[in-house]
Amino acid sequence: RSDMDSAWFLRDVAELRLWRALGVVLWSFIGTTILAFGYYVALDITRLAGDVRAWASFWRAFAFATSQLPAAVAIAATARASANAFIPTNDVDGCGIVKGERIGERFATAMMREGATYGALGGAFALAGGAGCAALAKAADASALTRALLAHGADGKFAGQFGCVLGVLTVLYIWTTDGLVVQFPSIQRPRRLRLKRGLAPCARIGAKRALYACVAHIFIVMMSRAVLKFRLVAPVTRGLVFGSLSCWSAGALVSASWTMSLLCASIVYTERYEFRPQSLTQGPKVASEPLMAALNYFEVPFVQHLAYLDLCAIAESGGRGRRRLIYGDTPDAAWPVVISNALAPLATISRSVNKAMDRTMLAALRDSDVAAARRISEKYVQMNTPKPKFRHESAETQKAWDALRQSEVLSPEVAGRELCVVMKSYGQLAMWGARAAGALALAAKTEDVRGNAKLLQPNLAVIVRTLLTVLLACRTIVEQGSQPVRATTGFTSSDLAATAKANSVVAKRNEIFNNVLYFLGITATNRNDANGALTPAFTPAVPAARGLCDTVELALGALAVDYGVDVKAMLRESEQFGPPEFGTPNELFDALEAITNDLAT
Repeated sequence: RSDMDSAWFLRDVAELRLWRALGVVLWSFIGTTILAFGYYVALDITRLAGDVRAWASFWRAFAFATSQLPAAVAIAATARASANAFIPTNDVDGCGIVKGERIGERFATAMMREGATYGALGGAFALAGGAGCAALAKAADASALTRALLAHGADGKFAGQFGCVLGVLTVLYIWTTDGLVVQFPSIQRPRRLRLKRGLAPCARIGAKRALYACVAHIFIVMMSRAVLKFRLVAPVTRGLVFGSLSCWSAGALVSASWTMSLLCASIVYTERYEFRPQSLTQGPKVASEPLMAALNYFEVPFVQHLAYLDLCAIAESGGRGRRRLIYGDTPDAAWPVVISNALAPLATISRSVNKAMDRTMLAALRDSDVAAARRISEKYVQMNTPKPKFRHESAETQKAWDALRQSEVLSPEVAGRELCVVMKSYGQLAMWGARAAGALALAAKTEDVRGNAKLLQPNLAVIVRTLLTVLLACRTIVEQGSQPVRATTGFTSSDLAATAKANSVVAKRNEIFNNVLYFLGITATNRNDANGALTPAFTPAVPAARGLCDTVELALGALAVDYGVDVKAMLRESEQFGPPEFGTPNELFDALEAITNDLAT
């Protein structure tokens, strides 16, 4: 065999996805059983009989966890590693369309996929919520106290209806907050420890969401009576308000179980996976091909993220000899592919910031000279946004597309939204890529026996320039999107006046109004979060930019310490590759000089 066995790799990827999904369901079942066991034990304590039926509570908790399996399976099947797939090969045009893809087919497919995903998720949550709340209502018959305060067996249908409403509201919340996107931790901890630490937060979140569901259920039933003119309520032995409030405890446990499932998805899916060599007899490059293939496997974002995480761990720790395989001992080494993939998300972010700043400046020019702004925008569209392939092309289609792109070019909010999507989707990959590229550049001094890090492209000079470029881009995001810091001399009367104004009724009204506008999509950014920023559209990307900025500064600092003045020579060498994706060569040199001066002091 002269190269990697593709069938073997695809089988490994399929097994990885299957076993991780089964792990999510199993750990969700365990966590839900623990929460339900505590709930049933609390109900036994209210009986005041002096005995706690532990085994009976355990089997009831086991049955409740079984009723929540549809929600756990749905979460395991729909959890995501990022909001958008990242294509390291840049096989995308300026409009974000994959080459050879029809724009109509792309949008229609995306809408159908999203609709089917959240539709199935809503059905699973409504089914699990209705079954769980109905089962918990029957358990409230254990004592007179719980029967008087909680929904009991006679209110089973009403509790099931409440559970369905809770499920739909939870899916809406997940949809509006990207709740299916898991967060990779900075430190990998054991599953049992993370599960134990997550029990109390899940219970707290479930109690809060169940309270919101009580209010929403009352509102929905009242609106159905007033507007739709039909009775949307199951039989209940008490009034609508008290009946909904009596379902709060059951809804809290059901919602806590769903939060536990999301937590288990973030625990299991984010654990490191090692893309080990299939064979060491075909040379270093063939041995590194499983990792290189996974770095480009954007069809499954989880596999791609785990590959970047594995690359980062290999570059920093050595990976039990796997780092030496990247450098290789022949001209045909894995170094170019690995470094190209590591630097790809950094270059994408730099280009996005450059495009956003261009559009922001065009918008400022539009306010002063409309004719000049139109001429520049037309040229900008021709250079940066190629026309996509339409199924039925016509002069009207081309004219409408050009007008749309020109309006987007002159819209800083559209540019800011695109930048925020890029930072949110590729920010984690960029951090791993910066750490991996910096660590590989450092280890090249001792482990690169052939000197491929300097001979093959992208070489060390490209690494230094790309890190400095994204550093300038992230600093621009922070400067443009951060709120200004008001310098004060202490706790003065002006501070008291500002605090009083912020807490006034008018300020609260404006805050609510801005939240409504942002939720409805009328404004691209939440003005409450961008108060006083130079470019409010950049504000949502500031936290991710700060994290990436710190990571890149650490990588550049380590390079400056280890290579010394050679780093400046590398940056000077990179000028042969043309202008950087963001900033100017002088700005890159100034940023590097500032880092070296900080290290010297």
